[in-house]
Amino acid sequence: MRSTLTALMIGLTALLPLSLAAQDKARPAAAAPAGKPQTRKTQALGKEAYAVFEAAQALNDVKNHQGAMAKLDELKPRYDSLNDYEKATYWNFKASLYYALDDSKGTMEAYKNVLRQKQLPELMRSNTLYGIAQLSFATGEYAQAVKVMQKWMTLAPDVKPDAHILIAQAQYQLKQYTKAEQVTLDALKLAKQKGLPPKESWLSLLRAAFYEQKDYLKSAKVLETMVQRWPKLSYWMQLAGLYGLAEKQDQQLSVLRANYEAGALTKDSDLLNLARLYLLNDAPFAAVQVLKKGFDKQLLNETPLTLQLYAQALSLSKEHKAEITALAKLSALSGEAKHYVYLGQAHLRLGQWAEAVTAYRSATQAKNVERPGSLQMQIGNALYNQKKYAEAKAAFQAALQYSDTVKDGATWVNFMDKEMQRMKLLYGPA
Repeated sequence: MRSTLTALMIGLTALLPLSLAAQDKARPAAAAPAGKPQTRKTQALGKEAYAVFEAAQALNDVKNHQGAMAKLDELKPRYDSLNDYEKATYWNFKASLYYALDDSKGTMEAYKNVLRQKQLPELMRSNTLYGIAQLSFATGEYAQAVKVMQKWMTLAPDVKPDAHILIAQAQYQLKQYTKAEQVTLDALKLAKQKGLPPKESWLSLLRAAFYEQKDYLKSAKVLETMVQRWPKLSYWMQLAGLYGLAEKQDQQLSVLRANYEAGALTKDSDLLNLARLYLLNDAPFAAVQVLKKGFDKQLLNETPLTLQLYAQALSLSKEHKAEITALAKLSALSGEAKHYVYLGQAHLRLGQWAEAVTAYRSATQAKNVERPGSLQMQIGNALYNQKKYAEAKAAFQAALQYSDTVKDGATWVNFMDKEMQRMKLLYGPA
């Protein structure tokens, strides 16, 4: 939590100025927001309270927070006699010390005690509310953060975009994505009016709000702006993914291809996505080149997933010899029946009947055989093309055992009997 508090609670320790003398001098001029009349009588620090605060500040400056806390506690016996401004300063100082000690509960309670003082300068009230809102967000009290920040806005003389963003972040955490979107847009509009550039984190929040609402096109539009301002590879990859979700595959391919040609794609998942997109866009040769280069540069490992995609790309590119090599590696690596079937089909495309028989027979002994009867039919056909009629007949007979191939198997067995009889009449007994 410490890092979160440090990042979010900018200005918390600034509530206590470095110089108590400077605080006392500047306080009356800043006691009320611009445009609002001062209605409360300005109080001051008494000598005794001032001395304690100054000593505590000296200890705090050397990071002796416990010592500073003990010094402040010297005021406890006469706490009731302190005026409201002294009490508020006491609790404000305590808040900063609790924060430095990573005690969020103590910090929150101290802040609340600041607000309990009736004669409280408006600037201190405003700053305290802001601190409570930030602390509420940091500790996961998002609804309270929104409520307090909205109250602070009614008191602050100058509301900056960051205040809107804190509300939007809290609403996002509460899954109020539509509200988070609108408040972030308000912050961006305000920043533009003030001549301020948008911050990266603001646009990231807007992109996320659109994404959670499944408005992928708007989310992509935000990312288009982000990659122009901050051309990080992670943003380019997110943009490509959003184009995919929005079914804008042409734009997705353009983004991935541009980054690939720039040498920025090195993750296996990005290379595989690019190859798949090339296949979807009827560019199998480009997919082959991406995958081959990935293997050569050891950016891709030869796994069942990558080898199957590579073999598919080679097949569509009609590079059947290379496809067979890839499928041989694939089937040996996975041991899956379906991969031996792919290998057998590749051999058939080249008329390599004997090799096809070997592949199909391997499939019958492999893992996860789905249609054993169909495998026997394929073996029989490949043997028939080699004119190995007796072996072919045996394969077709094996297919009779399975309900989905019993009819076709019987037809082929009958045909093989006739064919073998015809061969016998033509050429005599074998």
